[in-house]
Amino acid sequence: MPNEHILILDDNQALCDETTQTLINAGYAAQGVVSASQALALARQQTFEVALVDIYLADENGIQFFTQLREIAPEIAGIAMTGYSSWQVSMDALRAGFSGFLVKPFPAEQLVAAVTAALEQEALRRDNARLRALVPLYELSRSFMGATELSQTLNQVVTTVRQETRAEIASLMLLDDDHAELTVAAADGLSPDFVETQRRRVGKSIAGMVAERGEAVIIADDIPLDSQVRASLEKPELGSALSLPLRVRGEVIGVLNLSRLRGIAPFTQADLELATVLAGQAAVAIDQARLIDVMRNMSETSQRLAGAFDLDDAATITLEAALKLSGAKSAALWLVEDLSNQLTLFKADGFAPDQERRLRPPAFVSPADAAEGRAPERDVYWQPILRGDRKFGLLEIYMAPGKILRPDRLGVLRMVAHTAAAVIESHRLRAREAIAFREIDMTLRGESNLQLVLERLLRQIAEACGAQNGAIYIKQSDGAPNVWIELGSGAPARFAQEAIAANHALLHSLPDEMEHGIGSVMAAPLTVGTRVEGALALTHRDPGMFGPRHLNLLSVLSSSAALIVRNAQLYAWSEEKVISEERARIAREIHDGLAQDINFMLMRVQTLQTAQQMGKPIDWSKELEQLNQTLRRDVREVRQTIFALRPVEIETMGFVPALEKFVTDLGAANDLRIHLQVRGDAAWLAPKLQSALYRLTQEALNNVRKHARAANVWVDLEFRAAAAQLEVRDDGVGFDMIKALDAARGRGSVGILQMRERAERAGGTFEIETAEGKGTKVRVELPLR
Repeated sequence: MPNEHILILDDNQALCDETTQTLINAGYAAQGVVSASQALALARQQTFEVALVDIYLADENGIQFFTQLREIAPEIAGIAMTGYSSWQVSMDALRAGFSGFLVKPFPAEQLVAAVTAALEQEALRRDNARLRALVPLYELSRSFMGATELSQTLNQVVTTVRQETRAEIASLMLLDDDHAELTVAAADGLSPDFVETQRRRVGKSIAGMVAERGEAVIIADDIPLDSQVRASLEKPELGSALSLPLRVRGEVIGVLNLSRLRGIAPFTQADLELATVLAGQAAVAIDQARLIDVMRNMSETSQRLAGAFDLDDAATITLEAALKLSGAKSAALWLVEDLSNQLTLFKADGFAPDQERRLRPPAFVSPADAAEGRAPERDVYWQPILRGDRKFGLLEIYMAPGKILRPDRLGVLRMVAHTAAAVIESHRLRAREAIAFREIDMTLRGESNLQLVLERLLRQIAEACGAQNGAIYIKQSDGAPNVWIELGSGAPARFAQEAIAANHALLHSLPDEMEHGIGSVMAAPLTVGTRVEGALALTHRDPGMFGPRHLNLLSVLSSSAALIVRNAQLYAWSEEKVISEERARIAREIHDGLAQDINFMLMRVQTLQTAQQMGKPIDWSKELEQLNQTLRRDVREVRQTIFALRPVEIETMGFVPALEKFVTDLGAANDLRIHLQVRGDAAWLAPKLQSALYRLTQEALNNVRKHARAANVWVDLEFRAAAAQLEVRDDGVGFDMIKALDAARGRGSVGILQMRERAERAGGTFEIETAEGKGTKVRVELPLR
């Protein structure tokens, strides 16, 4: 069980406490502080083996602090932590002596693995320090460590070792990813053509046995060799040789070979000790160069992921990074669906079409369970894509048979998966935002029922924010919120009341209320200008579900929601006003026509009864014919009024067919030749404009029927990009506008004024041209947007 002392410096108290507790749970003696001065004071009081340092501190730069810390504790190992990974920051941290690098936020297992690696590397460094005391190799070590490119490091190692050991030939062989074969990565004293052909199987040849055993071999005339080593000698002209393992964190990564030909003084034990020190330094330098190379690739991958245009682009980058890190030929990215929580194949690379069709969703694995799994034909590695406890997907990597994933590359792959999770979450949230705004806009345009508006609105906002439950509260006259709409189990009224009182969005994490199904909650007021209409509250059982971006999204959507609520209320009020106006119009129609005719017929019947009683002669045929005509006209009036009351044909037939039917029926019933022409596309005309245009056409034609004594009427309706234009003209008798309006006001009939108000209420204009004996022209223009 580990018991090393770990120092954590992070000015974010919550992250500092979480990191400290994670290491305590892993068995380390960890202490966390939030300032550099506190950390230096602790380091003077006790010994720490590892320091985890935040690069960006409030009171000091983390790299500068680590330099000061090493003056107090030269043996301490360092791990840099930052939330803003970049190539320059990585380089500065490594130059300052940090042996590890963690990009926030990092999972617990990655933290523990980084501390373990730092302790092992520091132990190796201390072992090598004992041997370095034998010779003045400080400058050589600086030379090794100063190289950042892997090829530069390898070439510098073989050149330096050959010079310092006075070897005639020096070569450095690295193990492949499968740890099955050694290849020459750099050499000094050999021709390039010869180098390219040199490969050694592990366990075969002297270099292969050193890689397998992890022990150095010295070949000299006065030093005995075991039979297996002696049998592996390939070159009789070889006088003396050294073969040393390159070991990092307990793992052999390669072999350093040195040789002298016969006739030259053989290698001695002192040469072996010197070469051992150099091999140790070389191994650390190679590991550092690999780390820098990995960090460079990781930085480039992170930047590419951050700049991904969409989710498909991010998936392509993630798969490319996975294939490059693993050396595999094919991989698949499975994403967790928001609604079903099931894995579905989003993108694959390296498969033939028929192979891709045969892929089936794997079982989701946790980070602790992620490992190589045997498949019938291939080895498969699964890497979960997580952020905290939230599952976003799974990387499925198909390795070549027998091939394994190197631990350092596995660590980077986990970092890629963690970055991919953040990018996937961001793109999905962005997509939900776009869908939410579009749906809210469609709701506003297409629905007038306030209850339905609020139901759809709450569902759309909850989906955009990833919430499970929610409620919309409308503020009552006494200021208390009253729930109007609930989603799922709703949300407690106290959060709505708090948002209304604060008049800004609020976010709470409630781990103590998880047993009641509420781990986190957001609430925002529904505000229009300075007027608070109510509040919108959302909940989720996960305490860490909602973050600042969700809160910002809720603030924006709640503003749209407030406008929709207010507009729906105003629309409901305007509908009531329209209904009232329709009632008044029908009353006028009855008053101007049917009621007067009934009064006339009643008076006429009474007159005829009186004349009959007095014995006066009555032309019954003439009287009955006159009553018959009056009744027929009234029947037509009643039918027209009923038809105008609810034009159901608009709903069943569509706007243009309904208008054509009305014009045809009106013309046939009144012996009018009505010429209708419609230009443009009316398919996307809003329901409110359909009703307004229909009513205006109806009223204009009814006026012609009643007053114009016309033989022909022309109705032209044109739909343009920004407006609809209606023109109704007749060849009737016309009228004097001023006299007609005065007479209409006198008898309570103001149809022309009502038409003007209807057009202006729809945001349009109304014009009328007429004169006695010259017919009448009515022109209306309504905006379509």
